[in-house]
Amino acid sequence: MKISQSDYAQGEEMKRLVGTVLIGMALVFTGCSNDGSDTEADASDVSDATDASDSSDASDASDAADASDSSDVSDASDTSDASDSSDVSDASDTSDASDSSDASDASDASDPSDSSDPSDTSDPSASAVFLEAISDCPQAGHFLAPGVDENYIDYNGDGQTNAENWNNSDLIPAIEVDCTNQNVEVTSNGVINFDYVIGGGGNPSPVVNEQTFRFPKNPEIAAENTALPLAGLIGVLINGVQIYGPNETIADNGADPYLHGLLGYCNGHVHSYHGHAIPDCFYNIPTLSGADSLLEDEQAGQVLGYALDGFPILAPYECVDEACTEVLPVRSGWTYDTSATWEIDAMGVTASGDCIIDDAGGFSDNYVWDCNLYVGPSDTATDLFADECNGRTRPDGTYAYYATREFPYFTGCFRGTAQISGPGGNGNGPPGN
Repeated sequence: MKISQSDYAQGEEMKRLVGTVLIGMALVFTGCSNDGSDTEADASDVSDATDASDSSDASDASDAADASDSSDVSDASDTSDASDSSDVSDASDTSDASDSSDASDASDASDPSDSSDPSDTSDPSASAVFLEAISDCPQAGHFLAPGVDENYIDYNGDGQTNAENWNNSDLIPAIEVDCTNQNVEVTSNGVINFDYVIGGGGNPSPVVNEQTFRFPKNPEIAAENTALPLAGLIGVLINGVQIYGPNETIADNGADPYLHGLLGYCNGHVHSYHGHAIPDCFYNIPTLSGADSLLEDEQAGQVLGYALDGFPILAPYECVDEACTEVLPVRSGWTYDTSATWEIDAMGVTASGDCIIDDAGGFSDNYVWDCNLYVGPSDTATDLFADECNGRTRPDGTYAYYATREFPYFTGCFRGTAQISGPGGNGNGPPGN
């Protein structure tokens, strides 16, 4: 058969086209094969594709399963590993110095050495050490262990305790907590666990004040509120120091020592020490052990002491629900009323005046129980408010007082039954009279 030149040309053109198509198909298959292996490597760790020495990366090919591993929430920030939200094999890979994704694994939330671990509730900056709680006396575990550096607040920064500064071993704090079937008994020498600052010529040094505080082990809400005493004891702090109410003695018009600046740096009065308001020094001064503070601030359920009716006095923060999905500050429901007048006739003192704040006397002239009014505001999205006694029912159904930074500071009255109660005088004393 004779083939013409045109037929030959057409045949050659057909072979050239078929060849081109076959070459293109080969390139496509080759590219797909390469892309498949790249994808497999990239699915676990982009940086691992060039890491031949990373023995742990052999498991990275199966790291698609890691996407469902919720144990490592911090790896979401690992920009070198876009798809691997929990590369636990890399976190333990000490042989891979070139794997940049492993460097960020120090922030792994599952790493127990990671201080940012959201499941770790311990605070290395707070050093408090507590007595051992026992099954029939859980209150004991809320009191500070005496005589240890972790619990001593070094206000002066001299590295010395009061016992050392005054060369007196009696000034080492001592606390014992025991429970009977009915009561908790706290025996203390009343010595403070922070540096004593001389409060005047009549108070040259700290003193021992042996006391036993007794309160119900299982407190109950009473049918009626009971007034606080106008002077003296209403509770005990976790360092074994006595708590007094929110006013000075009646001889000083029962004024507010906190607002008038009459208190020391830990919101108490020196010599035979007693606290009138939240012990701020627990939160803002280093301890002898080198910690930033004794206690961590802004903690819900943190016990600072016990009132004499047995209910705990907590730091001024609380959970909004039983699951504690959010913690909010607790504030007092009382407000200072400058339009009011005051009058007292109690304990041998008769006096009266107005509640105007003036430069000459300020709050020092004004009887706190007449000049403060309980208004009972409702909770808001940012604040929780205490009741008239400065407490509230917690999300778990138990009752507690709160050490608010506003009057009445610890308690405004007793919701339970205390061993003591005080005179109100003239029918206008603390609530409950």
